[in-house]
Amino acid sequence: MKTRGHKYLIPGLLFLMLVLPAKKLFSQGYNQDYQTWTWFQVEKQFTRHYSLSVEYELRIDNVTKGFEWGYFYLDGEYKFNKYFNTQAVYQYCTSYQNDVQSFYAGITGKYPLGNRWKVAARTAFQDEIVHFSPQYSDEKGNETKYEWRNRFSIRYKVFSNITAFAFAEPYIRYDYRNPYMDKMRNGAGFDYDMNKYNSFTLYYLYQPQFDVTKTTIANIVGVIYSITLPYKKIHWHKFFVPKKTKIIDDEENDKDVNALDKS
Repeated sequence: MKTRGHKYLIPGLLFLMLVLPAKKLFSQGYNQDYQTWTWFQVEKQFTRHYSLSVEYELRIDNVTKGFEWGYFYLDGEYKFNKYFNTQAVYQYCTSYQNDVQSFYAGITGKYPLGNRWKVAARTAFQDEIVHFSPQYSDEKGNETKYEWRNRFSIRYKVFSNITAFAFAEPYIRYDYRNPYMDKMRNGAGFDYDMNKYNSFTLYYLYQPQFDVTKTTIANIVGVIYSITLPYKKIHWHKFFVPKKTKIIDDEENDKDVNALDKS
């Protein structure tokens, strides 16, 4: 299947992702925030269908030039087939002011459009419990909050080891108020698969977070380094050897997710 006009599709999607929330943003004023997220992931495949990964993410506020959040993840994934998979994630987040525990479960459907394009849709539910540090104990906390997340993403294989992606994901929050949109995460970036064991991701996130009085827009630049340990014996002498770049890659060896897809 050939897809015409592909060179205009990703820029067009990005334009819609950024412009659709604009009416709400500019009608109530907004604050700008700038952050850097650095991510490290180690994933172990136990079978062709099941894998487990541990991850650490460091978030830096570029305005204050200081630490904002540290995230620890324990992530399990089960692939039913090449079209459907499910994830379960435990998150522990810490900052100077509070700690947050979160549990997350979702299911993802994927569909290839020819050799280069792939679209995916994910729906997930997440709960969140905030524990404040003693100096902030007078603040309201320890109340479970729930979020319903729905992400649409599209990926385009530029070369055999480089893939461009873009996605949009609204967060619908349920707490003591009526359900409302808490934030809208929009992202774009590139995956570089050095080989089947090592991959890097460079991405940008545009994330408006809505409030009653004012919206905060987070502009986030991040990088992910991911190590995958397959279930078969590893040939360690090939672990850091880059694979050759080709125009079309074997779909069976196409790694089409990164740590950002599971967050």
